Amino acid sequence: MNPDDWKVTHATITSCRRSFSSFISSGRESYTGDLPTSEYVATFEYQVDKTKYSGKMRRGTPVSQGHRFEISYDPRNPSRNTGSDFQGPWWFRIITWTLAAALVAGLIYLDKLFKS
Repeated sequence: MNPDDWKVTHATITSCRRSFSSFISSGRESYTGDLPTSEYVATFEYQVDKTKYSGKMRRGTPVSQGHRFEISYDPRNPSRNTGSDFQGPWWFRIITWTLAAALVAGLIYLDKLFKS
């Protein structure tokens, strides 16, 4: 489908948080001398025919909850929209969750080891 055939609607920001990668990179500025950069991930919702859809976008600045903006969506697949740019590959999510689980397991192990 041609993107010109997409429909326009309004989306509303439901949350905005500093991204995980922004926290990791914030420790590098002191070593490299670069200016600190922050990246935020804004979550938004929009409605099409009584069904709510959501998406995430990266931003260089924070945005307030409740902020409304225009997006376009594919009428054949309304979950596809012009606002979402924070998709990420499926394998990245699997690696992230696996590393997080390993970290938690390691912390539990260390806690039990030091309590003995």
